Amino acid sequence: MRLWICCVFITLGGCSTQPREFVPIDGRAITPEQFQVDRLICQGEMQKANLASTAEAGIGRGRAVVQVFDGCMAQRGYMPK
Repeated sequence: MRLWICCVFITLGGCSTQPREFVPIDGRAITPEQFQVDRLICQGEMQKANLASTAEAGIGRGRAVVQVFDGCMAQRGYMPK
């Protein structure tokens, strides 16, 4: 039983992703406060997409939700670094 629990934690730990960095597309100066507002808005959009998804939880659903976040950041003038 303990071995099974350890395996679950190891597996779930491998699913975590490093936060990505975003930079303004046009190189304009952005205040840290404005970036935080934009990031929080996009995180909210990502969470709404996750809740609305009918796909089974897994890699495919995770990628789709990240694409929502990336698209939201792009709409706000950012691109991944």
